[in-house]
Amino acid sequence: MSRCDLHLHSRFSDRSEDWLFRRFDFPDSYSDPDELYGRAKSAGMDFVTITDHDTIEGCLAISGYRDTFISEQVTTYFPQ
Repeated sequence: MSRCDLHLHSRFSDRSEDWLFRRFDFPDSYSDPDELYGRAKSAGMDFVTITDHDTIEGCLAISGYRDTFISEQVTTYFPQ
């Protein structure tokens, strides 16, 4: 069985879902994608992905590593 944390945000997640963070215009993370990659690997992850809000820029920054894949946390809204 492989291990992967499917909910990591990098500095490219500029819009937090947390109301307090939004109120003060704080991002979800200030972490560099390469730093997150290293931390995930040292924590025993077999694969690494970054699920930034509405962007794949964090994933593209680590795409040179062979054990990564692209993911994204997509914001959606109800029509009303």
